[in-house]
Amino acid sequence: VILDDNISSMAKAVLWGRNVYQSIRKFLQFQLVVNVVAVSLNFISACAGVPLPLSAVPLLWVNMIMDSMGALALATEPPRASLMDRKPFGRIAPLINRAMFRNIIGNAIFQLTVTLVLQFAGKEIFSVPCFDAKYVNTTEECFGSTLQVNSMIFNTFVFMQIFGEINARRIEDFNVFSEIHKSRLFIIIIILTIGIQVGLMLGVGPTKIGAQIGITSITGAMWGASIVLGILQLPWGILVRFYPLDWCVGPIDEDVTEMSKLEKLLHFPKRKIPTMEFSDEELETENLNPDVVPEVAMGEPIKTHHNANETEEERRLAEERERRLVKLRVMVHAVAFVNVMQRAAEETRAKEGDETIKNQPTTVSHESMSTE
Repeated sequence: VILDDNISSMAKAVLWGRNVYQSIRKFLQFQLVVNVVAVSLNFISACAGVPLPLSAVPLLWVNMIMDSMGALALATEPPRASLMDRKPFGRIAPLINRAMFRNIIGNAIFQLTVTLVLQFAGKEIFSVPCFDAKYVNTTEECFGSTLQVNSMIFNTFVFMQIFGEINARRIEDFNVFSEIHKSRLFIIIIILTIGIQVGLMLGVGPTKIGAQIGITSITGAMWGASIVLGILQLPWGILVRFYPLDWCVGPIDEDVTEMSKLEKLLHFPKRKIPTMEFSDEELETENLNPDVVPEVAMGEPIKTHHNANETEEERRLAEERERRLVKLRVMVHAVAFVNVMQRAAEETRAKEGDETIKNQPTTVSHESMSTE
């Protein structure tokens, strides 16, 4: 809520508004990558007839990393001044733009490739011997080795999300560590997530509870591979940003109807400008009839959708109300601008008056001298 008409207050409101919008985008980008990879991994494993690498409890922990901790980490970052350099865009700007689609698809491909390789070739890569699982009643042979590989997949997947969370701090910029020292809560959440994951694997994994929830202890080589593969998420995210946006799908902020070269090559249907409807409060405030107010695309001129059964008088009234609406909006913006300029001029005159009073020399009148 803006309590005054000061320019600095308005600029601060715009800065915080852009920061909130950007935080929502960062969280969505991070969340969609986790969802796509987790669902695809379990779905492919089920179709292949192998045990699911991510069971219920590990998925709940991943969900906590993704929703609760991810939201706190990415949505509480302070605003940065570079947000004011971005061009403004209206309400029709897409929530998930082309750069986000590029990052989501690129990072999901990396994570899904790593987890699928571990799923189908992990035993051979790490030379896992055949052994039965402890604390698990099953007739399947070598289930202990399968459980160990699945635990390694789970550990690798979590570490990729931890470093993917750092990667999600920026959507188009390459320096994902920029101003990270100002985000203390983000750093605390990353450290806390790593600590809980290590404690879960080392403390709960070797126990009976760990076997029941689908995890067990892993070897030192598996630990090293999990951490290295997680760290590789950072350079991979930078490489993804080098991929040209012209060859990616999705709308851009400046013009949602602009089609990329890839979309034209694949003959994607042309996107239309989203429309918005006036709310009842806006109609009541501006004293307009909802039956004749058209749908308006933000940034586009107001267009009337006439019915074939409308009379000439009804059309004339609708056009007149549209002109009144435009005049009213122009007048409101003009009055707000005049008020701001007047306030700035008054503050300038007040400062100049204070400086003049301070610079005046102290004089003694002749009358006071004669009285003494």
